[in-house]
Amino acid sequence: MDTSNRLPTSTDLMQIFWTVIDRWHEQESVLTSLDTAEQVLKPQFSNWGALVENIQLINTYQWHMEDRSRADANDKVLTEVKRAIDNSNSRRVKAIENLDAYLLGALKEVGLPVSSAPLHSESPALIIDRMTILALKIYHLKSELADVVGTMNEDFINIQLLNITEQFEDLASCLDRLFDDIAAGKTSIKMYRQIKIYDKELSD
Repeated sequence: MDTSNRLPTSTDLMQIFWTVIDRWHEQESVLTSLDTAEQVLKPQFSNWGALVENIQLINTYQWHMEDRSRADANDKVLTEVKRAIDNSNSRRVKAIENLDAYLLGALKEVGLPVSSAPLHSESPALIIDRMTILALKIYHLKSELADVVGTMNEDFINIQLLNITEQFEDLASCLDRLFDDIAAGKTSIKMYRQIKIYDKELSD
């Protein structure tokens, strides 16, 4: 997909989400770290598409690390997983910032957003980040559903899947509408750099 000269639509994003998730599960056995995953699963898309891929990849890695902590819950594994998640979360924050910076740069090239327009509370990349997590939930609920067909759990998982899918589709519509409103000069957005503050820093 050529993602060079336009802003993303929810349809574009869905293709990227499923591509990354499918590729992850095809290669999962060799993806032992986030660095390895980034080397093996090289971007398939360009420009903002590659930045979206990176967010989806990081969240997919984090999802499976959290799964590992639940499956192998001894102190050594939990410590390793905590460190890995802390590291990947820092990279996730940076990846979100990079995507917002790219999108705002593209908008500024055409005189947008209109600074006097009402400010939206959430940036596009933050919405996309939430969508990547919902995409993971949908994928794994569908996998669970395939394993429980004809059992008592089938209806329960179907209800969960419908609920998460509705959230995903609603969020996708909100993102499309946000870009439409920015293009029409009805809405403005800002980018805020994320600053992590820990108790130790506050006490120094």
